This record gives sequence, C-alpha cells and structure tokens, in this order.
Amino acid sequence: MEIPKTANDIQPGRFDTYIYQFIEIKQNQVLYRGKPITDKNKKILALDASSFKALCTGYFTDKNGVYGLTNIVKSHSEKFYLTPIKRVDIASFTPINL
Repeated sequence: MEIPKTANDIQPGRFDTYIYQFIEIKQNQVLYRGKPITDKNKKILALDASSFKALCTGYFTDKNGVYGLTNIVKSHSEKFYLTPIKRVDIASFTPINL
C-alpha cells in the first residue's frame, strides 16, 4: 500500500485515512501537517521521499529503513513521530498485523 496521492485514493473507514491526509511530499521532504517528520526526541528523520511508502497501518519504509508509527491524540494535542526499527532487513520485513 502506498501513501495516497489524492483524497480519492484514500480508503474510507481505515485508520490510515486519518494519517494519510496529513502526510505529503514537498521539495523532496516527507512532511506531516507541513512539518518534517521527527523521531520521539524531535530529531528530524532523513527520510528518502522518493522511496517512502506505507507498509500497513503503523509501519512505513524507505530505502534506508523501516519505521514504526506513534500517534497519540488527546483533546487538545497530538504527538506524531516515527521510530526507526533497529537491525531490520528492509527487503524481508513483514509486519505481524498484515
């Protein structure tokens, strides 16, 4: 599954719909709500925009690695970040929720 390019590509009723509507690629950067995507410590991740895609709900990948999603939404705030998964074979990684 790839990140939808337009709203028409989003499958209604899925958690992905919420996340995908805020992810965009601009000027060779992957952005969430218009800002570069960070890790838990707010360090900007060097994501490869040309190969960035969704594996399934909660996991993304690019040519450099696999990333787990954390998205915490409270009444007046939201935390969104990706955590690089260590020691992973990108080519053979399969999330258990597939």
